[in-house]
Amino acid sequence: MLPRLKKFYGVDLDAATVKKKLGRPQINIKAKMPEYCEHTLDYDHVISFEFEDTDFNDLSEFMIDG
Repeated sequence: MLPRLKKFYGVDLDAATVKKKLGRPQINIKAKMPEYCEHTLDYDHVISFEFEDTDFNDLSEFMIDG
């Protein structure tokens, strides 16, 4: 995820900064997707992840929508 965020935003980000700026996700259990709608990386995009299982162990997709 970190390399894609760096490429998308065009800045050097580290894990601690991203964790702080993402904040708390909204989690859709049925869709197996945490979504970050109120992050402070920008104010235009929704960052979300899709997992293979409801244990949220196997990441299958990373998306930046907006």
